[in-house]
Amino acid sequence: MITHLSDWRQTFREADALPSTAPPKAKADRGRMLERILSAMFDEAGLAPRLNYRPKGEEIDGSIWFHGRTILVEAKWTGDPHPASSLYQFKGKVDGKLVGTLGLFTSVGGFSTDAVDALVAGKELNLILADGDDMRSIVQNEISVAEALERKLRAAGDAGTPFLPLAAPVDAPSTVEGHYLVVVEGRSDVQLFESVRRVCGATAPVVFVPASGPMNMVPVIRLMLEVSSSVAGLAVIVDGDLEGRMLEKLRDDIEIVASDFGLEPNSVNVIALHPDAEAALGLADPDIPWAKRHQIGKLSDSARDERVTAADVLGRAAKNPSLAKVLDVIGVGPSI
Repeated sequence: MITHLSDWRQTFREADALPSTAPPKAKADRGRMLERILSAMFDEAGLAPRLNYRPKGEEIDGSIWFHGRTILVEAKWTGDPHPASSLYQFKGKVDGKLVGTLGLFTSVGGFSTDAVDALVAGKELNLILADGDDMRSIVQNEISVAEALERKLRAAGDAGTPFLPLAAPVDAPSTVEGHYLVVVEGRSDVQLFESVRRVCGATAPVVFVPASGPMNMVPVIRLMLEVSSSVAGLAVIVDGDLEGRMLEKLRDDIEIVASDFGLEPNSVNVIALHPDAEAALGLADPDIPWAKRHQIGKLSDSARDERVTAADVLGRAAKNPSLAKVLDVIGVGPSI
């Protein structure tokens, strides 16, 4: 059994502050430290953690006992979002256990959009996902461990989503009256669009929710609309590489959900931003793969704002109709 930390919250904060330029050994040590952090966190919550064991030759990072059910735990702290292959490898371990066993995959570096989409498209959902921002919410005492698990399990059971960000306002029906709900693919998109709003002085009420993949958008939207009667409009922003039948189906599914909750068709927008958020805003060369644009997500708010200011976003919107539509729905344009 791993020795528990006396102050796992402070240990997480210190590990989270490790610079991207740190040597590989320091980053590897941080990854191993995550298991100790989780062990102490779950122990404090009374979830009887059992970490680092090998049933039938498998290596399992750990398990917890929650509401009378075993939840296997996988813990990763890497610089890159974890791909679908990592989730399927862990899912195989969960599938081989007693029926009803679930899995919790915690990746501080997040998950690729194709990873979350793969789980949504799968036949059986028995994993829930947590990322670095979820961990930060717990570390900062914004939500307890038990409440975090309950929220994620409820979302998976009710809407079929393996990943509901803890920051999503699913329990805040009193959100600003008449707000616009803007659902995007990932947290980096939220950072970029919030920076654009700051730079442009936008004040219209907008709530951003990252869905971590196009296929996860519909269940997340349904959850958001179920708890709020104050939504004035809904906007969904995807990268321009989502096109053809996939984009049409997403639009159709979102229109159905919006209609179920009484939103008028003219208040619902699904926008394919060409070529993608970073390139459209002038912050990255469109020929550079998204996976190699790490520096943008690691910028401070002030540094990102400086980049957005220098990029002349409004000038770019005049030449890019899809960007003009995005600026409109996030409160920079004239419609809201």
